[in-house]
Amino acid sequence: MKHLVSVSIFNKEVPENAPQTPLRPVSLSLNWSAVDLRKVTLVMVGLDNAGKTATVRGIQGENPDDVAPTVGFSKIDLTQGKFEVTIFDLGGGKRIRGIWKNYYSESYGVIFVVDSSDVERIEETKETMSEVLRHPRISGKPVLVVHPKWRALANKGANGIAL
Repeated sequence: MKHLVSVSIFNKEVPENAPQTPLRPVSLSLNWSAVDLRKVTLVMVGLDNAGKTATVRGIQGENPDDVAPTVGFSKIDLTQGKFEVTIFDLGGGKRIRGIWKNYYSESYGVIFVVDSSDVERIEETKETMSEVLRHPRISGKPVLVVHPKWRALANKGANGIAL
């Protein structure tokens, strides 16, 4: 039996009793009241090795283990209800982050993936997230922050991180 975490990136919260299993299939719940769109494009960004590709694989119901680093980007198409969703999984290395802005204008929202277990890179994560959120083509768009490796941080005995 698969454990699903229902994550809504638009105006809903995760139920308190929802299982919080990292790197497992995630169900995207897309709801709009005023706009009935058929195609939705999202960008998934975060530092290298944060778990972006593994998160996408989980969303697709695939095994998130043994993921190779993304070189450039990968495009994932999936259907959720009456929506055709395209997710651009963008590489997170320092040299490739400059291309992220090329995807912002056509995206409806951003999924920012944070490796909560990598405490040495939290400052870099904060700076990168701030740059993304300050970009004019992101202004007003929904942003979902995902922590797929949160359990690894909890296992280290840490109380949490502040971004």
